Amino acid sequence: MSYRKFTLKNALNLELKETLLLYALRDWGPMGRGSLEKVLGLPEGIVRGLLKRAQMKGWIKAGRAGCSITEEGKDALYKKMERMGISSLARISGECLGIGPSCHGVLIRGAANRIHLGIEQRDAAVRVGAKGAVSLIYLKGKLVMPGICENVDLTMPEVSRAISAFQLQDGDLVIIAFADNVWRAVEGALSAAQSIGFSCSID
Repeated sequence: MSYRKFTLKNALNLELKETLLLYALRDWGPMGRGSLEKVLGLPEGIVRGLLKRAQMKGWIKAGRAGCSITEEGKDALYKKMERMGISSLARISGECLGIGPSCHGVLIRGAANRIHLGIEQRDAAVRVGAKGAVSLIYLKGKLVMPGICENVDLTMPEVSRAISAFQLQDGDLVIIAFADNVWRAVEGALSAAQSIGFSCSID
């Protein structure tokens, strides 16, 4: 397995990686260390350190089947997502956008006025290994793709259907990250959300 050059200073966003770890264990766990290396996209030694930190905080526990999340870990995940402004994180069907093969979307309540064209969010997703990201805002009953489409409901109804589970409210923002595998899509969506600028502190 190949890795990008790693340094704590410029390659490891601890809050992001911990959120990804807890999310993966909550929805796909338990997992062994080898699987978690693929999830996190990091070398064995760094993953070992992250797991040790998470265990010390009581977020995960190790067993014969691998690592699993605890109730404290689920609470920590909720708080981390809340600090990123994320109300919901879910798999999205990329076929409707002609993107993929893996797509994940985040819903950020009331953040429509925090983006311009979504370029910064796309770049944030790409930096962590996603192929790109698409931003959608919901204003006055219309779903808008900034700089591209003023009424997605009329011109691309399949997109509206794909994100219908988010139950949008006026002023909401949805960011859909797409990648070659599910983990980079999830991390891309998380990174894009983090770029919005909500308060984000390390536990």
